Amino acid sequence: MFASPEECASRRARVAEAWEREGRDPATLRFSLMTGCIVGADRVEVVRRAGRVTDRTGRGKPEDLLREVEGQWVTGTVDQAIDHLKRLEEAGVERVMLQHLAHDDLEMVALIGTEIVPSMT
Repeated sequence: MFASPEECASRRARVAEAWEREGRDPATLRFSLMTGCIVGADRVEVVRRAGRVTDRTGRGKPEDLLREVEGQWVTGTVDQAIDHLKRLEEAGVERVMLQHLAHDDLEMVALIGTEIVPSMT
């Protein structure tokens, strides 16, 4: 199951507490998340990309998918994706693996690499 930033913060805290109980240093904990990703330059592109995912997965209509995964997947425009990733970082997530389900959509990979990654460093 995918997780919101709030769920990540709670899960990370529970893991850190368990580490501490076992004598492990919680400061050495590296907390990662794999989550779905649908990002576009604008809302029209986001919906189009969501359509590619629903076509492949049979998950209904693009807008329904976007509503269903809102807050859990990294979705939306570049600015919305950056905001979500920063909230994950604030929740203690140090590494995010973006699950890209429309494998032949290399333009989205390029968008992530040119617009999102540089803003996170």
